[in-house]
Amino acid sequence: MSQKSEDTVREHQWISSDTELVNLCGQLKSVQWLAVDTEFVRTNTFYPVPGLVQLYDGERVYLVDPLPITDWSPLSGIFAQPDILKVLHACGEDLELFFSLGIQQPQPLFDTQVAAAMLGGELNEGLQNLVNRNLDLHLTKHETRSDWTLRPLSDEQIRYAKEDVVILLPLFEKQKEALLDRGQYDLVLAEGDLMGAQAANPIAEDVYYLKLRGGWKLRKHAQSLLATLASWREREAKARNIPRRRICTDDDLIQLAMRRPESLGQITQCTKLMGSQLRKFGKLILELVKEDEAREPAGDEFVMIRPPLPKSAKELYQQVREMAQSIASEKGINPGLLASRSMLEELVDWYLKGQAAEQPALLRTWRGDILGSLLMDVLQTGEDDR
Repeated sequence: MSQKSEDTVREHQWISSDTELVNLCGQLKSVQWLAVDTEFVRTNTFYPVPGLVQLYDGERVYLVDPLPITDWSPLSGIFAQPDILKVLHACGEDLELFFSLGIQQPQPLFDTQVAAAMLGGELNEGLQNLVNRNLDLHLTKHETRSDWTLRPLSDEQIRYAKEDVVILLPLFEKQKEALLDRGQYDLVLAEGDLMGAQAANPIAEDVYYLKLRGGWKLRKHAQSLLATLASWREREAKARNIPRRRICTDDDLIQLAMRRPESLGQITQCTKLMGSQLRKFGKLILELVKEDEAREPAGDEFVMIRPPLPKSAKELYQQVREMAQSIASEKGINPGLLASRSMLEELVDWYLKGQAAEQPALLRTWRGDILGSLLMDVLQTGEDDR
């Protein structure tokens, strides 16, 4: 980093009590923007374990130690303040951490990774590469996998934590200028709104099974059991604060729903559950299977896992994809950001099934403003030609 940046990085204030956080947030109420980053550990837990929250107002870095903090409402107030822009990089896991701590999602939100893709860069470009490419500076990343819950933090950890948040100011300023020139600055903020809303409303336990795309081949009665098992695993993982895989994998859930085991031995025959996993969860799984057998069959209201598009729809999908890529190229946006494969498949599936369900993502919000009418024209024309 430049000498000026290095001098700035050396200046910081450590925040390690509720009172200090209240005082800090009182100072931050008048700032125009705030760079935000977090450090956490998440190896053997369902929820991220907070290690540090970094804030930078353009003058000083504030390192908030989450271990002694019991009241996050002052920071929630700052994050909710509409006249303070919050700048983060690749903020998905940061937002998840805020949700787990009960902190208001930061809005308005500018994600520098999203901005890079909006400007035609890589879809998930890392901060180190982004800074090197845009600012010709090199960030060290050797502290990425440190244990941020240990105290005291090392000098190297503190330097790393400060660098990551300080560098967001010059990066943001350069990206903002380019985005304003292209009329796309507001689109990055719109995507930030979507990311914050998604983090504040995670997928409900009873519909988590819909994420298990590998279960689409199962018949309705098996998918109904899969829904029950997936919901149980979510509750169990949260209650025990352990990763889902420590209970059973997605593939295990699908096999259980398909095979409907009646004994522990049958569980071991169709899954990888064994040892302590089997002892802890085997009987519970058998009870859920037995209860499902006695339950009324799933009705028409049951939502099935979306299957892959049929071969007959491949040409229509390709036409929609080509249009989306053409518009992305015209506007200089990474095509994966504007319209991912999953979004395009969802759109085609929705159209072919009569458009009865809620409109898919590509027809809503900023993506719909850019692509909506054009993609609908392609769908209607393509369907007429089939």
